[in-house]
Amino acid sequence: MSEQNYENYWSITNAFTNYHGKKFIKTLNICVSFIDKFSTEKYTEKKYSRLQSKANFDNINLISVRKRIIHF
Repeated sequence: MSEQNYENYWSITNAFTNYHGKKFIKTLNICVSFIDKFSTEKYTEKKYSRLQSKANFDNINLISVRKRIIHF
């Protein structure tokens, strides 16, 4: 295997490029609703797992779900 050079990669990659698409809008709505509903609840891993479950509306891998959430 050749040596990999990560210095030339983008410093950020986005979960979405279509900001008018259904998945972007649905994920945004999920995140905003979740924040509004649970804003007084202390952050825990369990709380974040609940958000991940809600944002995984199309059964993709959890790395991609986290990327969706971090996008916002």
